[in-house]
Amino acid sequence: MKEKNNNNNVFAELNDIIDKLYAKIVNYAYEPTSLEKFASLYNKSIDDYILKKENEFDQKFISGSLKLYYINKQFFGLVILLYFQDKNKEFIKTEYKKEGLNVLRLNQKAFTELKEKQTIQFEINKPEEIINKADI
Repeated sequence: MKEKNNNNNVFAELNDIIDKLYAKIVNYAYEPTSLEKFASLYNKSIDDYILKKENEFDQKFISGSLKLYYINKQFFGLVILLYFQDKNKEFIKTEYKKEGLNVLRLNQKAFTELKEKQTIQFEINKPEEIINKADI
């Protein structure tokens, strides 16, 4: 019976070590950043998605926004809205939502601004490839 208790203690210690290590990784995995810089992390993915919709599905990008919103002192969320128009002039709305982003990803100034304003919205512009294609 003593061996079982010993195994439980080892498991508890190991679990505690893993929990502490995970907390450190989460703290250091992301360099705290500004709201603008955080939002810009999504630029390439959004541009790629817009280009795919325009080229493969023959939908014209109309407008879009990326909104960051305050949830609580630990988490914030993200909403990306994209609007397209198809060949029949019908509007198509695409929405992506992610909750539970850790506020450790934001620097103190960014967190304070988000908490005070509750939401921060950024306009999504057409990718350069579309703008350049229109100029040709």
